[in-house]
Amino acid sequence: MTIKGIPLIASHRSNSLRKIEKYLSIGVPIIEIDLVNSGPEPKLKHMEDEEEILQTIHYKSISYRVSSLIEKHILKPYTLSEALKKISGRADIMLDLKNRNMAEKVVNTIKRIGYKGNVYVTSKYHEDLAKVKRLMPEVKVLATLEERLLNIYDYLSDIGLDGISVKYAFVDKDLVEELHGHKYLIAVWTVNDVEIAKYLAYLGVDIIVTDVPDVLMKTLYISDRRNLNYYREVVSRQHIFQVLII
Repeated sequence: MTIKGIPLIASHRSNSLRKIEKYLSIGVPIIEIDLVNSGPEPKLKHMEDEEEILQTIHYKSISYRVSSLIEKHILKPYTLSEALKKISGRADIMLDLKNRNMAEKVVNTIKRIGYKGNVYVTSKYHEDLAKVKRLMPEVKVLATLEERLLNIYDYLSDIGLDGISVKYAFVDKDLVEELHGHKYLIAVWTVNDVEIAKYLAYLGVDIIVTDVPDVLMKTLYISDRRNLNYYREVVSRQHIFQVLII
């Protein structure tokens, strides 16, 4: 899943259409969004800074009507279908399921939109991931882990997942080799330090989730001029035409 051995970069918590468009414009290979179970269709989770804005609006005693309009039209949570339509054919997508019992809604939405691109689904609710895999086998499902498990291969094999999404502090060469030896993927989060990203790339992780995709892309894809062609190769394959050049 890497680009000639270079990890794919995923933009962390791209939970608004504005952020999605920003990251698409610089050619981020994977757009990661958080989903919550809300009504008939999953919605993108509000960011903490947006929630703080909402609280400030109410605390400052702006009229209820005005604050309601702001919440509904400016800070409204977007639906999964809105995000999929914007990203389809321009990048791959990583969906992080924040609630239980979302598998059918997520799969139905992906199929209805006819999304073009690779889909990764992550969650701490591993049974839901297994259901996603049964309903849509082509999707790559990664178990979110906040600690390192013993016998990780047996666990993934038993539940039928494609790999793990894990905090980078728990990653070492042995873990990467064990997972890759059994054809499993490893995504790491949340990496904002260039030197740590370089080290993880050296270890061979498949996906790096970051708040600063532009910075890591410059480091891993472009600062080494030999990697520029590899980067162009992947963005061309994914129909992304705006290549970030330093």
